[in-house]
Parts: sequence; structure tokens; C-alpha cells
Amino acid sequence: MELQELSAALKKTATIIDVFLEKSETKSGFECAKEYVKENKLEYIEEEIMMAFRNGFHTGVKQERSGKFKE
Repeated sequence: MELQELSAALKKTATIIDVFLEKSETKSGFECAKEYVKENKLEYIEEEIMMAFRNGFHTGVKQERSGKFKE
């Protein structure tokens, strides 16, 4: 039963990520994050979510510039 629950949770997460990525073609990451907060009624932790988004973005930029993603 645990594997079925895990599989269902992964499918749900994959769907959320796919929707988020589709929106990223027409909106900025910041706009997508704000929309995600609103759609999922997470306004009570919006500040923490947006801080995590910004930190993740800045970390990714620094890693890209340092060559971490080069083969």
C-alpha cells in the first residue's frame, strides 16, 4: 500500500511541476510562484515560499556561472 501512495503522490507532484513549467513560457518565475501560492491557498506562508524561491534562483544562477552544470 505504501508504494501505491508514494506513486500517487509522485504523479500529483509531476502534474504540479508540468503546469508550473507550462506557465513559465509566458510568465516570470516570480509570477508563477506568486500564482502557485494563490492557487494553493498558501498565503499564510507566502513570505517563506517566496524567500525559498529567490534563494533557489540565486543558487542556480551562481552554480551556472561557476560552471557546475557544464559536462
